[in-house]
Amino acid sequence: MKVTFFNKVMGLILVILTVTSCKMTAQPGMSYSTSNKKAIKLYEASRTCYGQVNPATGRRNLTCAEEKAKKALEKDPSFTEAYAMLSQINIENGEFKVAIMYKQKMMQLSKQFSPSEYFYLASLQMAIGDYEGVKKNARKYSQNRNANPDFLEKCRKYIINANFAIKAMQNPVEFKPVNLGPNVNTDRPEYFPSLTADDQTLLFTRDVIDANAVRAGHQEDIWVSQKNGSQWDLSNPISNSVNSIYNEGAPTFSADGKYVIFVGCEFGREVILNMVKVGQGKAVAICLQVKKKEISGQNHSIWVRQ
Repeated sequence: MKVTFFNKVMGLILVILTVTSCKMTAQPGMSYSTSNKKAIKLYEASRTCYGQVNPATGRRNLTCAEEKAKKALEKDPSFTEAYAMLSQINIENGEFKVAIMYKQKMMQLSKQFSPSEYFYLASLQMAIGDYEGVKKNARKYSQNRNANPDFLEKCRKYIINANFAIKAMQNPVEFKPVNLGPNVNTDRPEYFPSLTADDQTLLFTRDVIDANAVRAGHQEDIWVSQKNGSQWDLSNPISNSVNSIYNEGAPTFSADGKYVIFVGCEFGREVILNMVKVGQGKAVAICLQVKKKEISGQNHSIWVRQ
């Protein structure tokens, strides 16, 4: 599996951080770290591309933004805002190691940057398992007198989790995962499983390739499989009324097996917790936490538990 459970959780955190992290880049009309007019023009073109969102898919024009930012660095290799932009672009593309490289270069060259960058860097390092780096940068941010209380609490947890991970890696425990067979396990990452009380129905999240997906050509969908004797039947998407070009995942059955609770994430919107009632023929999707999308009360034909 290419993506671990912990990295997927961190990926969700990083989606939330990207909007705030991007604020450190200079805005049009403000002074830049370079006086090279050609570099500035290319950088501002990169920002324009970054701001272009396809209304059909919700995807930013990241290819154009990356091309312009790299050309800006060719004009001036010390242009810190261009490094920050490239870090942001790679965060959105899920290329965390590359994002870290650009962010560290920006911090190395910049005479002045927000202390929050230490927090963002620690978050990225947590996502790739650089636990020593996590501790180093979480501690640096925690020394900031004007630190955000929420960030401070996250840094505290980062350090605890990093220490635990380091210790666990030094003292490995034998672990033998069992492949459930080709009907469930594929070459794509599968995670967040949930079973009914009778162990006959399995829900899980699968990261699927999707050219229309908002982020980096892939997204998460909920899949279901029924047990047939000692084997699992071919898994299928739960429903087109639930799955979309955005992320739906982390499904879990309620204790009575009558509901499925799952998370839906839309680009540029808040995470929404949804509940689907399992019934006969029709089901009602209920938004448990409405932010910018109201779907409460809509009827959907979805997978029905037999």
